[in-house]
Amino acid sequence: MPLIFGVYDVSYVLVDEEYVIDEVSIKFTSRIREARTKDEPKPPHIPPDPNRSRQIAQIVELLMEADERTLRAVHSVLRSQSIREKNISSNEETTE
Repeated sequence: MPLIFGVYDVSYVLVDEEYVIDEVSIKFTSRIREARTKDEPKPPHIPPDPNRSRQIAQIVELLMEADERTLRAVHSVLRSQSIREKNISSNEETTE
């Protein structure tokens, strides 16, 4: 769907599966997708791990040994997640 927004030069923000355009939220669905996800349970909330510092240190150590392709892939995933979370938190602040 972002392709159609680009054709008309419309800026948007993607929050979860909804496109936000000028305070209007749009969610595109398909019947196939709805049928596949209808009965799937939502994942449980995972509390922070008490060993978080050790996990971060291990991740950094592994990244030091990784090749450029792996570094770029990890960077892309983390950056996308960070942007998504910032968009979600900014939308929660505006709705309160």
